[in-house]
Amino acid sequence: MRGPRSIGLFLPPLLGGVLCIVIIAVVLLRLFGVIFFWASTSTWAVVPALVIVAMLFVAGLAQSPRRYLVSVLAICYLCSIYFDGWPSVTARIAEGGSAWLEVTEAVVVGIFLLLNLVGDGRMSDHTKQRKETSHD
Repeated sequence: MRGPRSIGLFLPPLLGGVLCIVIIAVVLLRLFGVIFFWASTSTWAVVPALVIVAMLFVAGLAQSPRRYLVSVLAICYLCSIYFDGWPSVTARIAEGGSAWLEVTEAVVVGIFLLLNLVGDGRMSDHTKQRKETSHD
């Protein structure tokens, strides 16, 4: 029975590492596109990368201010989709392209939104439960 428990303890750090790699790639790709194609892109194009980075810094705050700031950041992200993302994505798909970067950004922002809005009590109860089961 030690096999499944050790896999359960190893999986969250692995997912966290994969998430970090995805975040770095998404932010760098977005910033690369904005820096080198600034004349042809909207000023809203940089907002998704800034929202992802800001959500990383907001995660260290207390629960109440974190919820407000994450909500504001989510609204900024939705504004960037409305003003820049949606027309460019629909045009790219109509031409036969893909929207994998925008989908990946949306997933990362959604994950951070959920993680930052979850109460600290739930997170600590979950980690306490994992520690108790790992010592058995």
